[in-house]
Amino acid sequence: MQIGATGDLGFGDGLNKFTVAFTTGNTDIAGDLVVTGDLTVNGTTTTIDTATLAVEDKNIELGNVTTPTDTTADGGGITLKGATDHTFNWVNATDAWTSSENIDLASGKAYYVNGFSVLSSTTLGTAVINSSLQGLGAVNSGSIT
Repeated sequence: MQIGATGDLGFGDGLNKFTVAFTTGNTDIAGDLVVTGDLTVNGTTTTIDTATLAVEDKNIELGNVTTPTDTTADGGGITLKGATDHTFNWVNATDAWTSSENIDLASGKAYYVNGFSVLSSTTLGTAVINSSLQGLGAVNSGSIT
């Protein structure tokens, strides 16, 4: 390894040598770039301009700060840009995830609370013991009274 007068690092022997320059400002790389090992990007905005982003890991962390709290998580989530923003965000004041849009479950799927089905497209879950639907009245000779 050699350190040049400008602070560049040179690696290799006399025949197989490459140099890594320390620069300021913008650096463009044409072609593919493969990084083996960890990659850390420091900055205010990181833009990934691609049609498909493939992530091997199955867990993506948001709001990863030194001391995370529900307050530091407030407003965090996912925003899909459209004519208006479509969001799925954590709101600390309500202690809940919120969505700006409808949620449409696939056929045969249901909403679950604590592992119990509470609502599907055709059935109020059997675990639901109190519901406003139960107070509609009694059926009396084919009519609700």
